[in-house]
Amino acid sequence: MDGRGNPPHEVLVRYLRTDRLEDQGLASFGLEMLSDEESAHLARLRPGSARRDYLAAHVLTRSTIGELAGENPASLRFAGSAGERPWITAPDRAVRFRFSSSRADGIALCAVARTASVGADVASLRAIGRDPLRLAEIACSELEKRRLRELPSEARAERLLEIWAVKEALAKAVGLGLRFPLTEATVNAAGSGRPEVEMPGETGWTFATVRIAPCHLAAVAVGAGPRGIVRIRFEEETLEGVLRRAT
Repeated sequence: MDGRGNPPHEVLVRYLRTDRLEDQGLASFGLEMLSDEESAHLARLRPGSARRDYLAAHVLTRSTIGELAGENPASLRFAGSAGERPWITAPDRAVRFRFSSSRADGIALCAVARTASVGADVASLRAIGRDPLRLAEIACSELEKRRLRELPSEARAERLLEIWAVKEALAKAVGLGLRFPLTEATVNAAGSGRPEVEMPGETGWTFATVRIAPCHLAAVAVGAGPRGIVRIRFEEETLEGVLRRAT
């Protein structure tokens, strides 16, 4: 606890590379954790990396929540329609946990918290494309666009990657998803992987970013109130480790 007696908000962020799901034995083991709804959604995805990343993200999320709650990952039940922030409905020992998951280009990620709203995103440089300023028109505030134009051209994609990931994490944490007003928020780089965000009506948020692969950046947004203390722990996982703990 801190000097005021407030316990910190603990957030566990785990990520893994999804290429091991090319192994059909491991993939079949992971499929056993999914609900019927998840399995149906998986079947609708295009074969290849899209299915692999989806399966990895859901297996990672289930195994992490299951471990923290002391429950079988396959027993977890979720609710929430497309575009909404999902939540846990059962078992009882798991419903207090809040979580967010993401996947991109061979990386799956999840963040789990006990007492705070949380949103997480993993973004890939490959999604930024060759013209960062074009994407900035729909993703950035006027101040962000001006700052991007002032940067050397080779530095723009990296900066936009951070802006994009942080805003996606915040959009998930507040439950707005695609309805989040991207151009109304401004991400300020604060160094040490702790950016700050200026946005009307939004306060008490803690952000963290970390490079988890050469082309991938992870971002987490945690809503703990203006005086909340937040501890965010990042852990790289292996698929074998995830599946082993889930048994």
